[in-house]
Amino acid sequence: MLKNLRVLYVEDDERTQELMCSIIGEEVEEFYQAFDGEDGLKKVQEYQPDVVLTDITMPYLDGLSMAQKIKEQNPQQLIFILSAFEDKSILKGAISLGIKYFLPKPIDTDNLLLKLKEISKLKEV
Repeated sequence: MLKNLRVLYVEDDERTQELMCSIIGEEVEEFYQAFDGEDGLKKVQEYQPDVVLTDITMPYLDGLSMAQKIKEQNPQQLIFILSAFEDKSILKGAISLGIKYFLPKPIDTDNLLLKLKEISKLKEV
């Protein structure tokens, strides 16, 4: 289904990590995990994922700061911001970085998988 996608999921909550790994990890070619923004940044450089899924609030480096650093190195990197916050300034900050995907928590995994399928199809073209 999504076997041509490499996905990095950056989230500091272990239970959420386990859940997403069980839902998405089996669907994609490769599924990488990071538990904070600094580790996420290192894993983007190491694995060059097609898609980065990231929480906002994390230790060491928050999701928006990590996304900004990623976009400075690779403006084309696809990043999904996943957040329980409905703060419009966060959304505006994400948009200003060129982030097109923003999903509220709790995550609607069906919607997320649908968006990943769309990206997967575009990659095939």
